[in-house]
Amino acid sequence: MILWSESEKSVLEDIRLQSEDVVSCLSIMEEIFVSMLSGRKKDIQKKVEEFALLRSKVDEARRKILIKLSNWSSNLVDREDLVHLTGKIDAVAGSAGFAISNLTILRGDVVRRVLGKEEFSTMIKDALKCARMLNDAVAGFVNGKDVASMIDNVDRVEHVVDEKHLVLRRKLQDDEFADVPMTLAIGVSRVIDGIEGVADRSEEAAEILRTILTKLR
Repeated sequence: MILWSESEKSVLEDIRLQSEDVVSCLSIMEEIFVSMLSGRKKDIQKKVEEFALLRSKVDEARRKILIKLSNWSSNLVDREDLVHLTGKIDAVAGSAGFAISNLTILRGDVVRRVLGKEEFSTMIKDALKCARMLNDAVAGFVNGKDVASMIDNVDRVEHVVDEKHLVLRRKLQDDEFADVPMTLAIGVSRVIDGIEGVADRSEEAAEILRTILTKLR
């Protein structure tokens, strides 16, 4: 059990809240994808606006954390590790934003045809699972627990997302989609990359957390 000072706890708690807001961002992202894939495009604009507001909140949290870290004094955790951690957590939301911005400019019929597949649905769920497990690991760490096994779980699920990413990229090259215009195919590819980015950035944040834990031992 790690016992934090008041000043350490204050910064770490802010990082925990930032991570929670990222998970909320991803829940909205999932709703946007569900609406797009089911043809309910009129529901999307409001959700995109909700995402943008929450995404701004996540970025603002990162800025406030960096200001607090400018006066960081701790014998337990290096300032640079926390700078990298809050940056990677922010980047998880950034990857979601990249996926959404590319999704919303695509035609609904193309999205449903190419992304309305079980592999893509599972990929989104697994990417969100990565971020939620990261959030659990951050919360556990802030509460002074050893979260190494949680970090291992993030890594494991991220590899599953990577595999699905490769499968979907290959599917885009199938004859079934030969009639999809190149510009639309590129847009779909970017959406897939954005979802993979959610899992990748979650894993990278988890590995920074592992580095911090290793230094504490």
